[in-house]
Amino acid sequence: MLPSLNWFDPTHIENHVLEFYTNLYDVPNDCVDNGLISKVIPKLVIDEDNNLLYKLPSIEKVKSSVFNFNKGRVPQLGGFSRAFYHFSNIFSQIG
Repeated sequence: MLPSLNWFDPTHIENHVLEFYTNLYDVPNDCVDNGLISKVIPKLVIDEDNNLLYKLPSIEKVKSSVFNFNKGRVPQLGGFSRAFYHFSNIFSQIG
């Protein structure tokens, strides 16, 4: 005799759907790097440029950028006006 199931129970439906699609799409991930990507896609950024992209800017560079904001074009940053960054001693505290 089959157990009595409530076919309209959301938990039963959820479990059934999850089990169905898990069995349907669950396959072993046997991917092996064959080097195809590096052969097909050209290297557009040389290592030296890539290292520069990862390098953090200096405090002087950040300070120079903040002080050179165009007052009419830059929105308020983090709720603070441009003047906050100019007149606060935030850069002396950072570095």
